[in-house]
Amino acid sequence: MAKLVAATHSGGFHADDVFAAATLDLALGLGTGFTLVRTRDTKVIGNADIVFDVGGIFDAGSLRFDHHQRGYAEKRQNGVPFSSFGLLWRQYGTDACHAVLEGKITLQETRKVTEVVDVELVQGIDAMDCGAQDFLPRGGGVRIMSLSAMIGGFNPGWQDEKQDFDAAFIKAVAIARQVLANTVKSCHDVIAAEGKVLEAKAEGGMLVLECFYPWQIALFKRKDADSLRYVVFPNVSGGWRVQAVSTVPHSFSMHKPLPESWRGLEGEALDAATGIPGGIFCHASGFICGHPTREGALALAKTAIEA
Repeated sequence: MAKLVAATHSGGFHADDVFAAATLDLALGLGTGFTLVRTRDTKVIGNADIVFDVGGIFDAGSLRFDHHQRGYAEKRQNGVPFSSFGLLWRQYGTDACHAVLEGKITLQETRKVTEVVDVELVQGIDAMDCGAQDFLPRGGGVRIMSLSAMIGGFNPGWQDEKQDFDAAFIKAVAIARQVLANTVKSCHDVIAAEGKVLEAKAEGGMLVLECFYPWQIALFKRKDADSLRYVVFPNVSGGWRVQAVSTVPHSFSMHKPLPESWRGLEGEALDAATGIPGGIFCHASGFICGHPTREGALALAKTAIEA
C-alpha cells in the first residue's frame, strides 16, 4: 500500500506546524504511514494527500488544514481559534491517543483523553499562533518561556552557518512528539484517577489518599471541595506528604497555607516548630510538607488545620 504524502510549508516553522506533524506521526507513523514534504511548490501541495499550515484551504473532507486564508473563522465554542495543530488534532487526535495508550482503553475513554489534551496543550499553542491575545497570559516583568517559543528555538538563527530548516524541523517534531505523548499519558492518568479521588475519605478538612493519584483537578469536583484545606497522600519516592489545597487547580493561591512558623524548616528545626517528631521538610511557600509516616503526616495536617 502506497504511503500517504503530507505537505506543509518549507522554511521557518512554528509550534503549530511542528505539533501538527507530531500528531500525524503518532496517528499514522512518519516514514511508515506517510511521508512528509516541506515545500511552497503549489503543484506538490495540490497533489499531496494531506496538507497543513499551507495551501490556503480548510476542508477537512479533502484533508486540507490551512488557517491563514481570508475568511477563515474556525473557532471552538469557547472562542479559541484553530491553528493547523488544532485542526489536525481534531481530525487525528483520537487515533494519536489510541496509539500512545496502545489501545488499552475504550473508544469513548480515548475521545475523552483527546478532549482533555486539547484543553491542556493544543488550545494554548493555537491561541499563541493565531495571536488570540484574550486567551494568553498577560505581561509583567518576568517572561515565562512558552512551549511555542521553545519549539521556535529549533529554527536556525541568522548567525548559523548551516541554514537547514528541514533538518531542524524534523528535530523539533521528535521533541514535540514526545511532549504530545507525555501529555496524552498524563491526561489519561488524571481521568483514570478521578473516581478514586471522588471516593476518597475526607475528615476535618483533610482528604486522605491511600495511593498517590493526580488529584488537583478531580478534587474540585467533590461536593465538599470548598471545605478541604489539605490533602494527605503517599509520596511516589517514599514517605508521606501534606499539600495545601489551592483556590483553583495548579495554583499557588491556597485556602490555608501551612503555618508560617513551619516554612523553610527541615528535620529537628521543623519538629521543634510543629511539636511532631520525624518531620522531613516544609516548603518555604507553605504549600507542602513531608513526614516519613502516614500517622505523622496526618498529625501535621491536623495541627495545621487547628493553627
